[in-house]
Amino acid sequence: MPTAPASSFSRRVEYENPNIPEGINVGTEHPLKDFALLAIGVLGTIVLLIVVLAWSAEYLVRFIPFSFEHALIGKFETTLEADEKPTEDFEEVQRYLESLTARIVAAENLPDDMSVTVHFVDDETLNAFATLDASLFSVAYSSTCLVKTRSRW
Repeated sequence: MPTAPASSFSRRVEYENPNIPEGINVGTEHPLKDFALLAIGVLGTIVLLIVVLAWSAEYLVRFIPFSFEHALIGKFETTLEADEKPTEDFEEVQRYLESLTARIVAAENLPDDMSVTVHFVDDETLNAFATLDASLFSVAYSSTCLVKTRSRW
């Protein structure tokens, strides 16, 4: 096995540790200005990311088929159970809401596989909301709705 020449091992490498001038890593501007610029940059990036994600979601949601939404809600299907039997007033309001929904759906030109279901919840709180699978919930007190229903709102 060849050996290295003796001169390469006997030579010493000398290292220096020079004195660094004071303030070499300090900027000439106030540190809070640097912090403010950094914070504005980070916040601006976050806002831009949120805007891009929101726009992307709004654009891409059009391509999700209704059948996928229907299958998704099937896993979590919930029902609103009434504490008492539906009254005649309740059924009248429900029929009116269904007929109103049918007229709106006919005018909206919805996809063939989409069916809109309306549910009436008899409660003193006025509210309305939609869920996945095109389920619409109308929450109102039935006696109030009957007056409105009979006058056709």
